[in-house]
Amino acid sequence: MSSRRRLRRAQIRFTEGARKQVDALTGTEEIRRLDRALTALSLAPELGLPTRFPLLRDYRDELEDVRVIYSVSVLRSTILVAYVEA
Repeated sequence: MSSRRRLRRAQIRFTEGARKQVDALTGTEEIRRLDRALTALSLAPELGLPTRFPLLRDYRDELEDVRVIYSVSVLRSTILVAYVEA
């Protein structure tokens, strides 16, 4: 048996507004950049910075030109995405 721990990914869920923003993305490059950001967040939900609203975090990747505003469940098993820019 391997001594390495398997990384557990958080599930990603979208609010209605965020779902509309994702559906409005047209370019494959935009979708790919957002997918990479969401994958990173699912592995490490603490990547985003806390906002002035206690439950929200703001993740920005300047190199990929992506922004995601999200909330993390108490057990870090679910991420609720509220806003995306890609």
